[in-house]
Amino acid sequence: MGTMISYSEIMPVRSGHSAARILIFVLAVFAATACGQTSATPPGGTVRALAADPAHAGRVLLGTNTGVVFVSGDGGAGWSFLSRIAPHDDWVVSRLVADPSHAGRWYAALWSWSGPGGGVYASSDDGATWQPLWTGHAVRALALAPSDAATLVAGTLDGVWRSQDGGRQWARISGAGDRELSNIESVAIDPVNAQEIYVGTWHLPWKTVNGGHDWWQMRQGVIDDSDVFSIAVDRQHPATVYLSACSGIYRSQDRGNQFQKIQGIPYSARRTPALVQDPDDPATIYAGTTQGLWVTHDAGATWARITPAAWSVNAVVPISGGTAASKSADAALGPVRRLVLGLQFAGVEVTSDGGASFYAANRGFSSRHVSAVASAPAGRFVAVTGDEAWGGIFLAAPDGAWQAVPAPLPGQDVYSLHWSPTGLLAATAQGVYRLPAPGAKAGRPDRGRPERASWTLARSAPHDHIYALAAPAPRSALVYAAAQSGLYRSADGGVSWSALRAAPAPLFRVLALPPEEGEAWLFVAGDGFVLRSSDGGQHFLPGRLAIPGTIRQLAYSGPLLLAATSRGLYQSRDRGASWTLTGHGLPAANIQAVQVQADGIYVLTAQVGEVFVSRDGGVSWTQTRMTAQQEAEARSGPGVEAQWRPAVAASAAGAGAGTSPVSALHDAPPLGR
Repeated sequence: MGTMISYSEIMPVRSGHSAARILIFVLAVFAATACGQTSATPPGGTVRALAADPAHAGRVLLGTNTGVVFVSGDGGAGWSFLSRIAPHDDWVVSRLVADPSHAGRWYAALWSWSGPGGGVYASSDDGATWQPLWTGHAVRALALAPSDAATLVAGTLDGVWRSQDGGRQWARISGAGDRELSNIESVAIDPVNAQEIYVGTWHLPWKTVNGGHDWWQMRQGVIDDSDVFSIAVDRQHPATVYLSACSGIYRSQDRGNQFQKIQGIPYSARRTPALVQDPDDPATIYAGTTQGLWVTHDAGATWARITPAAWSVNAVVPISGGTAASKSADAALGPVRRLVLGLQFAGVEVTSDGGASFYAANRGFSSRHVSAVASAPAGRFVAVTGDEAWGGIFLAAPDGAWQAVPAPLPGQDVYSLHWSPTGLLAATAQGVYRLPAPGAKAGRPDRGRPERASWTLARSAPHDHIYALAAPAPRSALVYAAAQSGLYRSADGGVSWSALRAAPAPLFRVLALPPEEGEAWLFVAGDGFVLRSSDGGQHFLPGRLAIPGTIRQLAYSGPLLLAATSRGLYQSRDRGASWTLTGHGLPAANIQAVQVQADGIYVLTAQVGEVFVSRDGGVSWTQTRMTAQQEAEARSGPGVEAQWRPAVAASAAGAGAGTSPVSALHDAPPLGR
């Protein structure tokens, strides 16, 4: 038996229910637009950076791990897409820094989670557009000197760098090749003396009093081999320095010569990514840990956790003004304060009463990892993966409302979805699960909403990794599954399955075409190859695509077959008997996604800003443009298979990992317009 759920138990998240980081592919963006939805993905996700705008009360900027910035004008209650900073999807916005002396000027630090890329970027128009100041370094930390707005210090994986002209020129102020002064995770600058700089490494903290000419290790009182995540220098009393490390929180009252470990926070919550001093009350310190937000109102003498322990806090922003001047009924709680928290997986949480209560504030913000989409009569089902307790499956209704299905598959990521006449099918690492549609057994109309039902594991399907589901038409009862152990077929909507022994294993992609003149064309992809069958996988014919790379997507447009791969876009005009690498203006590497629209075929490459279109059936290609928001959403899902009904055809094509038919795309606007 599976987990019992009721549709009445599905949680509404339209107003910002906490959720996890999201990945969305090209098709879902435009299908959602066609349906009138405000967002193609459920709200929420991972927040990497938060910063309050000193020039505009209540304005807050938010940075994501995909190089995107959102903005709030109401103290974090609601959000909207602002801009994309990064030229690559794998660049993380690690810091956002406002220049208080120049309204509208911002700095951003970025690093790549898959390579050495990153740098420092600047904006002079309140974050709407960004220009690279200094690139080629993974910038994990960035600080602007409070006493000198021209001085910036960047902490990178290869050392400490400084600019004294607002970021135009940079110089290394740590020794080249210094193994100790590397892997910089945090930076702070004395509020009075811009030459006095503190940095935290993955080993211990360091300090210089002469702008980097000399450094010494601040190890007195600090447990050896402590990753230093955050450093805060008291604005009113610069001799007081706080730092957070994997071994706990420390305080020095003599400018870092001697530290004492602060007690009161349990050892299990020692990892503290954010350490923030209240702007109005220096004795109040906020510690954002991997086990919630802790606060002290007496400079660290006592601490209290004011959030659930399940929250992992990446960023904290106290909002000045308003209720900050008022006092709580309980004097021990200190000033009543509005706080905006950026969480790992769980989005944004806000309190207006000093932490007595919090509410999810994700309206307009979405940075989640979507692995699968399925069209149903009630709307679109979306699977959010990689987000621990905040993942799961969500339903997007046509009016734009999002509803979360309560954790039907605990501990399992969903790689593909399909809505069949018998209900919702989910491909997982343990097999195919099915959530029955209401009335499926009694023959009542399929309303597309799983009401009182349970997820059950299909016993005749393979109980190993299922990478993709595909069907020759939307809501088809005929479904194929690409699995670690090969290819499988169900003719009854996923209730029972049989193995197609002619196919190899493992298989990662599958594409099913609508039957035509007695032929049921099926294409499967494994590690660097594509095979074809004209009888639904019973036998496989001569002719194959073989490349030393990854097959990311299979798609078709009429007689044209398309394979998006790490080695370029391949096409076939003879049902897969032969394949050619597409040229004539299209790059021959790293094709991320393909979409067929009424006015052409659109392709996204791995490089942000590189979107190509063919208006002559794939013969020639020209570069085109999207809006920054369209491209940011579309690029959050590179490599995810797509299945859709082409705008010029009446039937849907099959696909692979993470997809199922999206029948609303015939109304979608063309990409790039």
